[in-house]
Amino acid sequence: MALVRKFAFNKLKTAPPFSDPPNLPVKPCRRPTKPPRPKSLKLRRKIASWDVNRLAEILMIQPG
Repeated sequence: MALVRKFAFNKLKTAPPFSDPPNLPVKPCRRPTKPPRPKSLKLRRKIASWDVNRLAEILMIQPG
């Protein structure tokens, strides 16, 4: 089971960054010149569980 978990986390880490997921509250930015932070691994996992198309996109990534 741990091997499957490691496989899933590696796939999420190598996935390209998502655009903003729908229906998430957007916090006002205090510094508009600050670059956006990368999405956390936890948020990427949740986004993949919400949208089947994004999950398929992550699973079909070929290692390069």
